[in-house]
Amino acid sequence: MIRSLRGRTEFTAVFFTVSWCCAMPVCVLPASTTAAVALRTQWLSVGTDVRPALDEIRVSTLAPWFDRSLAALTGFQISVRLRQADRAAEYWNDFSDHYPMRQIGLLELAKQHAQGGDTAVAEQLLSRAISDDSRFIEARRIRASLREKLHNYRAAAADYEMIAMHIPSDPTAIRDAQTMRLRAAVSQEAASPIEKPFAPSAITAAPLPLAVSSSPEMAIGISTQDNGNLLRVRSYRFSVACDFSVTGRDGKPIRSYPGGTGRIYEVTFTPAKGHISLADRAAGRTHLLPTQGFRIVPSTFSTFSIDSLTTPRSTLRLNRIYRGVLEVFPYRGERLILVNRIPMDAYLLSVLPAEIGADKPVEALKAQAVAARTYAWYARGSCFHKTFHLCSGQHCQVYRGVAGENDAVRHAVAATAGEVLIYEGRPVAAFYHANCGGMTHNGTETGWSRAPYLRGTIDGPLADVSFNDHAALYRWYLSTGSYYSAASQYIRQGQFRWVRVVTRREMSRHLNRFMRIGELKSVSVLKRSATGLVQAVKLTGVYKKTPVSFTVTREHLIRAYLAPGGIKSASFLLEYDVVADTYYLWGAGWGHGMGMCQSGACGLAERGKNYVDILTHYYPGAVTSRQYGTPPSECVSDIPAVRAPGDSVESEDGEWLMLDFGDEIHRVVEQADETP
Repeated sequence: MIRSLRGRTEFTAVFFTVSWCCAMPVCVLPASTTAAVALRTQWLSVGTDVRPALDEIRVSTLAPWFDRSLAALTGFQISVRLRQADRAAEYWNDFSDHYPMRQIGLLELAKQHAQGGDTAVAEQLLSRAISDDSRFIEARRIRASLREKLHNYRAAAADYEMIAMHIPSDPTAIRDAQTMRLRAAVSQEAASPIEKPFAPSAITAAPLPLAVSSSPEMAIGISTQDNGNLLRVRSYRFSVACDFSVTGRDGKPIRSYPGGTGRIYEVTFTPAKGHISLADRAAGRTHLLPTQGFRIVPSTFSTFSIDSLTTPRSTLRLNRIYRGVLEVFPYRGERLILVNRIPMDAYLLSVLPAEIGADKPVEALKAQAVAARTYAWYARGSCFHKTFHLCSGQHCQVYRGVAGENDAVRHAVAATAGEVLIYEGRPVAAFYHANCGGMTHNGTETGWSRAPYLRGTIDGPLADVSFNDHAALYRWYLSTGSYYSAASQYIRQGQFRWVRVVTRREMSRHLNRFMRIGELKSVSVLKRSATGLVQAVKLTGVYKKTPVSFTVTREHLIRAYLAPGGIKSASFLLEYDVVADTYYLWGAGWGHGMGMCQSGACGLAERGKNYVDILTHYYPGAVTSRQYGTPPSECVSDIPAVRAPGDSVESEDGEWLMLDFGDEIHRVVEQADETP
């Protein structure tokens, strides 16, 4: 039974009574290991029932709130394992208010209710956990199966689709989603509100202010994956909002065509002949285009739409609308590259909604506009890509065309038009990330940059933070506080703190996609930075009866390896439950943690700070300037790609293993093989 009582939600069922509220205590770190941490470590390592000692801490009025809560969490897990429902309920009430600890509690309670046949309550418990963290994959996977049992096939399909989006290598998720869609169709199930991955709709682009349309031109590769690699595009379908002309890449006119709603054209590349053709379906005509490439130029500064891209393996439906000019040319005789040529600030109108969200405070949007403009100008002079300035994925900056634009975004871009960050007279490498978890990291710690303006800083008023002992780590990762990047009306709990629950068998299967580790035996953290970032992880296993060991030191590889679909950041605490044969990863933040924290920018804006204050906080020593200046001309060799071709890791016996990320950490599953 589920009911609402004065803003609190209660679940009454066979095993437990569950309630929660939203009180969030401030994290203050101790100087030494506490008894609660020591007892939890003992239980995890040998499975001893330490509840009598835990109870002394839990009921003590002298013990800090965190020690009492951690004792309650540990006691709860012990009681659940021993199937002592009443004891578990007592412990639950002592930590259910505290995120992220309650995520484990909700997951365990849901499992117990599901085993007891109370499927509806179990589904509600998991929904609560997922509402705080949409990427709590373990909870979502169980909820999908429960929704199937409840005959809520559409919602089950949505869960499986979300799992497949986060873990494209999962062979069962897509199949299960398709099965659920078929069952829903057969049962004629009524449509219900469900979660869906991002899907753009038709949008009419608003007119651009003069300052926006007259900014420097950028060339954005739009036929790329999230990792910056090229898709093998052989054909694509497009439309243009107005009449348009086809020109050579040198701008010389070739032919004019009518545009407008519903007028679809298709460009096809035939590698064997080296031909590029444009089919006008409405007129029933096909024309050959220059083999060196061409441009699609609207008669006014209007929009064009890419409806789909076809590769040798599949057709990817985009339905994305872009401003500016479309340039197309063959690459190495095997594929087409699509490049959107567009003024810098018109480009930013798409970047802001995709990277930070159009609903954020205006000063945070302005800070994002300056950071994104600076990064784009910096990248324009780098060697990230050979045939365009930036790609359209997370490897560079997410660019989805005009989708997501609103008045707030247009105001933020226009108000900061031409404004960039500079350091010693040159544009900075203005990296940014979703959430720093309360602490940004040094560029030297992440291995991405040695720039002096990219240094770790506390993201809040609390300055006395230490990672010198085990208790400090527990208090940092298993609690929240009054940080700029903490949960708010703009930020979900799961962006600031998160937890993953991965069995050793699941992790072993996942790791074998990247390296020959065989049966995973252990995972351990070897090195941690002064800001909490894990810098080295040791993996040991047995491969074909031979002990093997690997040390991983690249930040993005650590994130990719330690759980299916990857973990949100390399700032985490690792626990191993020897009895359950399961790893708990308690993490902070989302992204590399370097430069501007987007969540923190929102928090600072809510506290009355303007965009210059925000940028100064995250890029100390850099200043804003209305002069673009000359972008750096040298290659940036110390910044790795999200997936660099030929990434490798060395085993302790000296063997080098080539890593193939495939489609694991990317939203588009079409395989690509090079960075253009």
